[in-house]
Parts: sequence; structure tokens; C-alpha cells
Amino acid sequence: MEQLDIDTEESCKQRHRQDSGMSFDRAEVEEKGLINMPDCPGKFQQIRDSLKGLLDQVERQQFDVDASPILILLYDD
Repeated sequence: MEQLDIDTEESCKQRHRQDSGMSFDRAEVEEKGLINMPDCPGKFQQIRDSLKGLLDQVERQQFDVDASPILILLYDD
């Protein structure tokens, strides 16, 4: 059941990537960072959403929340 949930979630994400114009997969993004992926509307939407989330954390003064996962997603190392 757990594997089915993972597969279903990955399928939904893949459809979302296709709908939003992203043409790369999660493993590639994790390896290179989103900023180093080919330009497409979906990439810029994801970058914008990620940075907006970080800005929201700063505005709410949530400095105890670890921002590392978002920064790694964007820039890799």
C-alpha cells in the first residue's frame, strides 16, 4: 500500500509538471538544483513559490524553521 501511495503521488507530480511546463524529474532536480534546470514556465513558478514561502516565514519571524530543504531544492549545494 505504501509503494502504491508513493507511485500515485509521483504520478500526480509528473502530471503537474507536464501541465505546468516542467520537463524534468525529481531526481534530476535533487541532483542539480532547480536553478540549474532548463528554463521553462514550471521551473520559474516553482522558484517563485519556494521564495515566496521563505519570504512568508521571514515576515512571520519563523526563524526556527529550517529553510535548508528549500534552499537545496533551489540551488543544490
